[in-house]
Amino acid sequence: MSWQLKDEVRKGRSKCATSRMWSMMSEEDQQINSKPKPSKPLVVIVGPTAVGKTELSLQLAERLGGEIISADSRLFYRYMDIGTAKPALVERERVVHHLIDVSDPDQTWSLAMFQEAARRAICDIHRGGCLPFLVGGTGQYIRAVIEEWDIPKVKPDPRLRQSLENWVGEIGPSALHDRLAVVDPQAAQSIDARNIRRTIRALEVILTSGKRFSSQVGKKVSPYDLLQVGLIRPRDHGKLRHHQPRHNERKYPTDDLPYPSG
Repeated sequence: MSWQLKDEVRKGRSKCATSRMWSMMSEEDQQINSKPKPSKPLVVIVGPTAVGKTELSLQLAERLGGEIISADSRLFYRYMDIGTAKPALVERERVVHHLIDVSDPDQTWSLAMFQEAARRAICDIHRGGCLPFLVGGTGQYIRAVIEEWDIPKVKPDPRLRQSLENWVGEIGPSALHDRLAVVDPQAAQSIDARNIRRTIRALEVILTSGKRFSSQVGKKVSPYDLLQVGLIRPRDHGKLRHHQPRHNERKYPTDDLPYPSG
C-alpha cells in the first residue's frame, strides 16, 4: 500500500470516528459545539461604588497590557467630577481610558450611543494588541454590550420626556411605574420602580413607537470571550466603618452578576 493510500485510509478512519462521536452526542451538545467560539477577550469588572473597581482595573490593566472602558453613565460628562468617583488624571495617565469626559452635561448620551462607542473602543483595543477592560458602574450599559442588546432606534423626544417628568412630579415614581406595568408588564418587571430615568425612557419608547418596550430589547450570545469579576464589600450591620473595607474577588456566571440598578 502506497504512503498516499495509507494517508487517505487514515483520513477516512478519522472521518468515520468523528462521525460516530458526533452521532453519539445529544442534539443540544451538537448545537453547542457547532456554534463558533468567541475569540475576542473582554474582562468585565463590576461592583458598587467605592468597592475598589478603579484600583483593581488599573493594576490588572498595567500588568496585562490593557486599556479601560468606563461603563459608568455619570463619567461620560465633563465637569461632573464631584460625587461620581471619576478616576483622577494621575490615574488615567497610568492606563489609557475610554468614554470618560466625552460629552457636555447638556448633551444626552443614550444607551444606544454608549453601546456603539463601547463596541468601537473594544475593537480598537483588540486591533492594537491590548486587552480591553469594561468597568462599571451602570449594569444596564454593561449588559447592552456583553449581551448584544438590540436597542430600540427611538430618538429622545424632549417634549414628551418633559411631560413625563412633570407627570412623575405629580403622581410620584411608584405610580408612574404602575402605569408602565399596565402597558408593558415585562418591562416593568425588569425596571426598578425607583429608577425614574429608565421608567420614563420605557414609556417614551412605547408612546413614540406604539410598541412594547420589552419587545424591542433583544439579547444575543456574547461575541466576546468574557471574564467577569464582581467585587463585593462585607457589611458591618449597624456599625459605621471608618476605614476602607477589604474587597473580595469572585467570578460570577453571566446571569448572576451583582449589577447595580444603574
